[in-house]
Amino acid sequence: MPRSIDAVRRRAHGLLMRAYAPVAQRAMRRRGAWRWRGLTLEVPVGVFHPGLFFSSTVLADEIRRRAPRGRQVLDVGCGSGLLALAAAQAGGVVTAVDVNPAAVTATRANAARNGLTVEVVESDLFAALGDRRFDLVVVNPPYYRKDPVDAAERAWFAGVDLGYFDGFFDGLGAHLAVGATVLMVLSEGCDLDAIGAAARLHGYVLTDAVRRYAWLGLHVVHEVHRVA
Repeated sequence: MPRSIDAVRRRAHGLLMRAYAPVAQRAMRRRGAWRWRGLTLEVPVGVFHPGLFFSSTVLADEIRRRAPRGRQVLDVGCGSGLLALAAAQAGGVVTAVDVNPAAVTATRANAARNGLTVEVVESDLFAALGDRRFDLVVVNPPYYRKDPVDAAERAWFAGVDLGYFDGFFDGLGAHLAVGATVLMVLSEGCDLDAIGAAARLHGYVLTDAVRRYAWLGLHVVHEVHRVA
């Protein structure tokens, strides 16, 4: 895509997202239900709704494509559970963590609702995982620059200094099995330069694995690699 057209599209997407964000936040104040590729999710008040944005489904599709059968999978910040359920549906042995107790309850209930086995743990990033290691780590992180005021806001806001990413990359290595894969989805509008800098600070680099356009915006699944 020519740079001038790409810049116009980014500006249009930014305007769309600024208009849409209050709508999405109001929707999160209501209990909802959502279906995706044979999965049924109940989404309680205050828990991230994967149907409101495209990033979760882009990553869920990539998880299914990679078919993690028999592999130990970790979903960091599970919300209502879409990524964890997609991984379990594809044969993964799945652990899901979230700092929000309502998200933990929702993911546990949604796994049971869909006849899937997912271990769900209340945890701030990796804090409650001890020395456990995983073959596949997946994350749809918050990336807006604001300090969250409660657990629900942590689904959206990564801190004014994007401190979420410093915590994520700092703790990641202790939970990677040999040959592990890490997939992080980011959408246009995030500060990719700052996120990439946080990754490099802790010895990682982001590379594009999947790029998909939706709602005038670009959604990218990144592989997170250790710097050689």
